Amino acid sequence: MLRTMVHNKLLLALVTLSVLTLSYCGSAATQQAVITIDPTVSYQTMTGWEATAQAGQLAETNAITGKSNLNPAFQNYKNQLFDQAVSDLGLTRVRLELLSGCENPVGYFSQYLNGQISYQTYKQNRYLTINDNADPQVINPNGFQFGEIDFVIDNLLLPLKQRLEARGEKLYINLNYVEFLASSFEHKEFPEEYAEYMLAAFLHLQAKYGWVPDAIELALEPDNANFTGVQLGRVLLATGNRLRANGFNPDFVAPSTTCMDHAAEWFDGLNSIAGARQFLTEISYHRYCGVSDQSLQAISDRAVQFGLNTSHLELIGANYRDLHKDLTLGRNSAWAQYTLSYTINDGGDNGGQYYVIDDNNPNAPQVIIGSRTKLLRQYFKYVRPQAIRIKATSTQTSLVDPVAFMNADGKFVTVVKTDASASFAVQGLPAGTYGIKYTTLTQYDVDVADVTITSGQAVNTAIPGPGVLTVYGKTASATASVDAASYTRAVAPGQIVAAFGTGFPAGTNISASATSTPLATKLGGVSVRINNTLAPLFFVGVGRGFGEGAFQINYQLPYEIQPGLASLTVLNNDVPVIQGHLIVSASAPGVFTISASGKGQAVALNQDSSLNGNPAENPQAKPETRGRSLVLFANGPGSKFVNPANGQALTPVTGAPPASGSTLFATATTPYVTIGGVPANVLFSGLTPGLVGLWQLNITIPANAPTGTAVPVKIWQNGRLTNTTTIAIN
Repeated sequence: MLRTMVHNKLLLALVTLSVLTLSYCGSAATQQAVITIDPTVSYQTMTGWEATAQAGQLAETNAITGKSNLNPAFQNYKNQLFDQAVSDLGLTRVRLELLSGCENPVGYFSQYLNGQISYQTYKQNRYLTINDNADPQVINPNGFQFGEIDFVIDNLLLPLKQRLEARGEKLYINLNYVEFLASSFEHKEFPEEYAEYMLAAFLHLQAKYGWVPDAIELALEPDNANFTGVQLGRVLLATGNRLRANGFNPDFVAPSTTCMDHAAEWFDGLNSIAGARQFLTEISYHRYCGVSDQSLQAISDRAVQFGLNTSHLELIGANYRDLHKDLTLGRNSAWAQYTLSYTINDGGDNGGQYYVIDDNNPNAPQVIIGSRTKLLRQYFKYVRPQAIRIKATSTQTSLVDPVAFMNADGKFVTVVKTDASASFAVQGLPAGTYGIKYTTLTQYDVDVADVTITSGQAVNTAIPGPGVLTVYGKTASATASVDAASYTRAVAPGQIVAAFGTGFPAGTNISASATSTPLATKLGGVSVRINNTLAPLFFVGVGRGFGEGAFQINYQLPYEIQPGLASLTVLNNDVPVIQGHLIVSASAPGVFTISASGKGQAVALNQDSSLNGNPAENPQAKPETRGRSLVLFANGPGSKFVNPANGQALTPVTGAPPASGSTLFATATTPYVTIGGVPANVLFSGLTPGLVGLWQLNITIPANAPTGTAVPVKIWQNGRLTNTTTIAIN
């Protein structure tokens, strides 16, 4: 959302804040409460904490300067801002706004940035849409001006992306279409033209940066931009089909209505367009009006009914109370207040930004965390992408209201909202060490001494006033299951999984491998139970080279296990040794590597069935030639397969290789593959005949792919990205 909308929204936000503030008055005596965590009941999976890519980077002057209109202070505060946003606050998702006026032969933003026109002139033209040509199937590159999103990517997204990747995390980029002024030509009236616009943007970003956005938010506040729900459905159907035909499979987010009570209605309109909902990932809304538990419940009910995520994505002044309700009643997987930052003279600490920049002295600007952000941080910092919300109850919900998660690394987090000073016990947590941090309305970032508990013990703690307290695991479960290809925590039904841990009696030494298929569910007396299903085993190793009491067990995650939180029990002669949990995703792609580390040269065969690779490192390997095919071996495509001959759905058998004969098990969706950043044609994607759980991808090396002994390969499956591996090309 751009600044022209800020002030009207701020009035609404201030009224809301004044009402909420009344509940803070007075005090209450400290009371005892018991919070119970139940990981057997799980809800939504988190995708990230979002901010709009606005950091006060422009001076926004109405004068024609004849020079760059970049805020002179920006270079002096940007690194501190980005460091804090990623490492301290925990943002992982960004809204990248794509204005409707980027389809125009004139680049008004570039003219403004270079001081050729005033900010006012730019504002008057930023939504002015001029069709590139009369044929939506033919893109005229001269009809699109992407200078504005390039500027935002270069100055904000890339620095954030680099910082998150250094932490082993990923920046989720949400491309948001924005149009608030009428033009003689409008994308919403012509679904195929809207689809062409998005394809042009994706092709531009792929060519310039080597990546594409993770999601498209169909329209910002359609109820404020004369966009109907039916129109959203039509552009979604056209865009989903157009992008899929060109190898792109982003998430789609809608309707992002200004009023919460409009979201269900606009979604229903979208859903009335046959075939549109197949592309939708997330039901989104704003909180500027129509806010009620009834409206929030209607959004949540539709998400559950149709298997979708939900997200709150804007409210100037949004606070931790809004967040807590959106996470619990609204089942949000993503949440945003508004922008990353504004300068202090653009509204001050009004909750329209996570950070306020005092740039009155451009040479020494200050980055100031927002007052509302301090409390939001209690959630953001500790609940990470792919965390699953689990059941948490309180004996005194009106005073002590919890929400709990298990992160992808196996660590548990409990965030407790309190309306007064309170003491409470958190029970049901796994054994381990827990950190405790709280922020109240008057105290910020207070650490309480760590607590170490054994199985069955509770974490006892207290908070001295109304605010938020977070109990976060510092140690993970004694067992961890990872993708056997990439060694990341992500796993999916049917995946080949490696479990590591400790807990066997001292002196136990076992080494047993599967010798036939279907795979047995017990080797050397050891078995693995996922929920109530025994997993087929490839290998069991206990003791010896693994360490006293330690183990490695390679198993196939049963296809019957549904995405969500699953329990894992390792048994020795049917007696439980260790218990833990794992997060199961719909797909969790990973590529096998020669080093068996998830890094470096991929396990791949050239067209003549020879091993692909650098002969200087492996005399048995050789590069493949551009234009020829290559076979990659991977893991974790999920459980949905079809017969490529007729499209009929197929169900593989857990622990057994695909059925013999001519029937192939192809993945229901074709992955998107790049080689050296160039899209590659996927000839086949499916299970390898004769082997259990192994994913095979037959791809053609693009004629314009780069050459070398370590050309990077990336695979996206259902929006999830594999580990980056390499192949050799000559």
